[in-house]
Amino acid sequence: MFWFGFPAITLPSHDISVVDKIHKASEVWPNITEVQSAIKLSSDVVSKGFFLIKNKGLNGDIQIKGLQDTSDEGLENTYFGFLDTSTQQDTPSWVLRNFLAFLILKL
Repeated sequence: MFWFGFPAITLPSHDISVVDKIHKASEVWPNITEVQSAIKLSSDVVSKGFFLIKNKGLNGDIQIKGLQDTSDEGLENTYFGFLDTSTQQDTPSWVLRNFLAFLILKL
């Protein structure tokens, strides 16, 4: 018999409100194919699992950066992306839960 334990970050016991409304990607970027192609072109950054999507200016320029670039220009018009390893469509993986806990505690 084997016992396995998986570490999980736990949030403080008080309620934390991160956003007022969750937006679909198609609401933020009307031409979602530009974002998809930017992600494909940045496979070296995206392959690490966590990345930033920066919406630059009114003309819709999209930049994909690594998490280490959070302090370059602030976080305005910045979206956090990650690759979810969950096989369940309605249940996020622990990777997402730990990533969200990290973002809440560090930002």
